[in-house]
Amino acid sequence: MLPGLSPSVPLWKPAVEPFSVSYRNSYADINDLTTYTFAAADLGTATPSRLVVVGAMAFGGTSDTVVASATINGVAATIVAGANISVVSGSVVAAVFYAAVPAGATGDIVVTFSGAKVRAAIGVWAVYGSSGAHTDADEFSSASATAFALSALTVPTDGVGIVFAGTANVATTGFTWTNATERSDAVVELNNRYSGADTLVAGTATITGTVSAALAGAVAGLAFGP
Repeated sequence: MLPGLSPSVPLWKPAVEPFSVSYRNSYADINDLTTYTFAAADLGTATPSRLVVVGAMAFGGTSDTVVASATINGVAATIVAGANISVVSGSVVAAVFYAAVPAGATGDIVVTFSGAKVRAAIGVWAVYGSSGAHTDADEFSSASATAFALSALTVPTDGVGIVFAGTANVATTGFTWTNATERSDAVVELNNRYSGADTLVAGTATITGTVSAALAGAVAGLAFGP
């Protein structure tokens, strides 16, 4: 033993991966299904600490449809928050879920809804260096709104908040986000719109996705800390 060193003091410590978040991509499917498989989705660089976070939306089918289950590269996901609203033509749902996925730069993301849908979309983020469990979540839906807001989502210091929204119809313009940075905004089969955003600002600021006309829609979000 070297002089002055206690046997209980290690000579080294394992490296701790710094906290970071990376938006990867979004994907849509216009088929009439209950279970949607988004094959070979971009999951980001594989590391031991990686969490893959997914926002999902879907439209059509029965009322009060929810995300019943999901897997990410074969790993069962934790479904954190989800909101839905029914209109004459069907139900629109938005949800967020995640899983610890340490292996694979790409992988299948499989989302099963509690009822048949006519189209669906997802957005994918990779979160690194997190403690491994979400710290907060929030959701909102409305049969007619221009602003889809999460007012109770608290982002921890040095953490991230991730949100995903979907609408039952298409406004003339896309989402405009307040207190978050937009990562995706697209139309699915000319009939529905989805959008994802995230923020690194700590606190409980209201995160709002605004559209140009009153629509039925839903938004869900979650937060992670280091």
